[in-house]
Parts: sequence; structure tokens; C-alpha cells
Amino acid sequence: MISLPGLLIEHLISGAITLLWIFISCPSTFPKQEIQSFGIFLVPVAYILGMLIDCIAFVLTYWFKTKVVRKFAEYMHYRREENVFDLRKSQKVKALIEHQYKDIQNQMDMRSSRDRVARGMIVNAIGMLIFMPIATLPMALKVFVLSAAIATWFFHEYISHKFFLRIYDRMLKEI
Repeated sequence: MISLPGLLIEHLISGAITLLWIFISCPSTFPKQEIQSFGIFLVPVAYILGMLIDCIAFVLTYWFKTKVVRKFAEYMHYRREENVFDLRKSQKVKALIEHQYKDIQNQMDMRSSRDRVARGMIVNAIGMLIFMPIATLPMALKVFVLSAAIATWFFHEYISHKFFLRIYDRMLKEI
């Protein structure tokens, strides 16, 4: 299970990026000194925004992750073998890893953290695409950022699931 400091950092990153494009896209009537004096209050706001972004990103990417990315990773992993991925066995493997192989679990948590930040970037890129004025950032650059965010998320999800499949194949003998 991912530790609280990891989630804290992930949500703060997503929330800070959200605050950044919100501040850029909204014309501010506050002088910079007043915004800086509210800085201490922006940390919890960034955290809450980060949690919200993570929830939205999870909903937006869940179907694609389970139906496309994982199937693609399984196809690429098993294309030369006769093995087949079994969801029930994978849950047993995950339980075995969690209870007996802490180093592998830590590696999977680290990969999950990257996936979470990458999927949060998709939502932030969509928000930036919709709400930031074109004068601030050209449309081509916004589309590029969104495309890069989607590609980065896909890559991290693919690599994470591919890593799990390698572990899964090794652990099948133990369950």
C-alpha cells in the first residue's frame, strides 16, 4: 500500500499545477504581496485540489487503463508464450507480494505513484486547454502538452503493468 507521504506529495504536485493554471487563467485583482501572504493557506488548497484532480483523473482513465493499456501490455508480454493472464491468480499474486515481498511492493508503489502523477497531468492539461486564454499560451502548445501528458501516462501504465506481469509469471509457482 502506498504511504501517506507519497500521496501527500503526489496530490500537492497535482494541486500546485492546478493552482498555477487557475492563477494564470483568472485575472487577479490581488497585488502579489497579498497573494504571497495567503501562501500558507495555498498548501491545503493545493492538496485538496490534487485529491480532486486525482479522483477526476481516475474516472477519466479507468476504462482505458483496464481495457486498452493492460490488454496491450498482456499481448506484448505473452505474444511468444502460451501463458494467459488470469485475474483471480493476479489478485493472489498481489496479496503474496504485499505480505511477503516488501521490496517488490515498494517498487510497485513507486510505479503507481508515477502513474498517478501522469494521469493528474492529463486533467491539468485539459483544464489548461479549456480555461487558459490563447494569448497566455498558444493552442498548439496546449494540445502538445495534453498529448504529451496522455503519452506519458500511457507509457507509465504500460511499463507498470509489464513489470507486474514479469513478477506475476515468477510468482505463479508459489501460489
